[in-house]
Amino acid sequence: DYHDRINCLVQIPNDEDEGTDGKGGGDQQQPKFLVFEQTKYALENRNSLAVIGGIIEPHEAPELAARREVEEETGRQCTQMIKLGRFRT
Repeated sequence: DYHDRINCLVQIPNDEDEGTDGKGGGDQQQPKFLVFEQTKYALENRNSLAVIGGIIEPHEAPELAARREVEEETGRQCTQMIKLGRFRT
């Protein structure tokens, strides 16, 4: 059984960013995104970083799925959504 999936890049607002990246550059800040640490069996006891994502439920709009996944995995609500693209594997 195959389901479409969604991946979400969640940008951290500049006012929530703690500190700078140490690279200088004046007041310009590099955008920062939320990722989470996960354990994958194929990595032999090593962790990896991943973006938020999940399955689009049958009859669910992709934007609603993205909002649901972000809230489920981070407890945050998105105030703005921008579609970056679509792909199939």
